Amino acid sequence: MLHPRIEARKLLRELRIFDLPVNMTDLCSSLGIDIFFDTLEGLDGYFIYNSANGKYVIVVRDSAGLGRQRFSIAHELGHIRLNHGLVGFSVTGQVARDARLETCANMFASELLMPKLLLQRFGFLTPARIAEICQVSGETAAIRAKEMGWA
Repeated sequence: MLHPRIEARKLLRELRIFDLPVNMTDLCSSLGIDIFFDTLEGLDGYFIYNSANGKYVIVVRDSAGLGRQRFSIAHELGHIRLNHGLVGFSVTGQVARDARLETCANMFASELLMPKLLLQRFGFLTPARIAEICQVSGETAAIRAKEMGWA
């Protein structure tokens, strides 16, 4: 199994991304992945694979805040890069998910948007400062600050 944080670091190196915030539109474009925003009920985003043209599409809830949208894009990209395949399905309108795969995609997204090596350049950072620098939600930044030993 691929390690989410390592795979996110590899992707950043592969695309020569060394600055924050990570531009998710450019990143996905360079990978040939389209991003669409739509009215979604009950979920923040999903990805689909178009077998006709061999491209992935990430769809994100248009009413979510910028930080949430960025994390959703990175999360769905995590599913794609980690080869998770179909991770959710709905028969009755309720989406069933594999919690382990969701955790892996969250870890990938966290490392992609708030890379440890780039954050360390700044020294100690508060969650508010991480949120500002990385353009993520305060909740996401607080989790990352705790992981970094800063909170």
